[in-house]
Amino acid sequence: RTWNFRWCTGVFRATKRQAKRACGREEPAQMSSRNEVLVGNELSEEEIGWMKTLEEAAKAEGVTWDSRFMLAAFAIVAKGDPKKGLKRMKNWNKVCQDYNFQEVTEAQGTQWMQEHLGDFMLCVGNDKRSYNGYGLRLGQFFPSSVKTEYDEKCMVRCVADNMRSNTPTLAHVRRGNFMFADLKGYGWSNMSMSLDKKISSVYQDSYPIKVKTIFLINPPSILTALLEVAKLFIKKKLIERVTPVKGENLAEYFEQDQIPAHYGGGMTQSYWDRRDHNIKIHRASVAEMESGSGPRAATVSM
Repeated sequence: RTWNFRWCTGVFRATKRQAKRACGREEPAQMSSRNEVLVGNELSEEEIGWMKTLEEAAKAEGVTWDSRFMLAAFAIVAKGDPKKGLKRMKNWNKVCQDYNFQEVTEAQGTQWMQEHLGDFMLCVGNDKRSYNGYGLRLGQFFPSSVKTEYDEKCMVRCVADNMRSNTPTLAHVRRGNFMFADLKGYGWSNMSMSLDKKISSVYQDSYPIKVKTIFLINPPSILTALLEVAKLFIKKKLIERVTPVKGENLAEYFEQDQIPAHYGGGMTQSYWDRRDHNIKIHRASVAEMESGSGPRAATVSM
């Protein structure tokens, strides 16, 4: 059975399952064929009001935004509070200005990361709450790899692109994300206060993303000490969302096929393939909202 949806831009067809997703009751479409309908960028009347209020407040203070998609995301994450939304927008603009990471292309940032910290990023599936997230092998992060200003720009660029890949649609923004951090082999040599502070400035009260949970996998005996250090640059509300998990207990939070193969699960997709796939969806979401066309739906060429 199919349902027909007639927007002002034409007609597209979606399955009943996709229709439920479009209403926010299921996981947004993640394209698998060459051309599929993208859903997940619908806005409620309340959210449209939030967006308009934030836009007016931003214009009054001369605050700019990257796209209509980002403006909507800021409004959603702030839950309609223009003060909170403006604060995030200003913080994000400051990150972009201070680090100038946009001078580095997505391809350049990816190449740098793969060459210098190739084992750092980890692909992980959705958790049992249907939240999507990203994985990090913190024991494979070496601050000594970030030596020059160019290195720093590439690093921050990759962090920003990772945020984009985890917010491919407004449905993802609305629901929230998790961080999956493997601490095996992690120690003081993997920490850099200055670099960690810069990286945290991207996702903390800046880029419009909701970090719902921070899974710490295989936490070391010095976890308490590490968290005390983390409190110097990570806010209390995020520290409170930390959930230590032993590798053998991942099934409590993830279905078997969503657990990385590295831990005995069925998730074999590479981080880079999953990231590139989601960034394509993000680009389609941005382009569709910029077009200003009716209810949110777009066809993506994969």
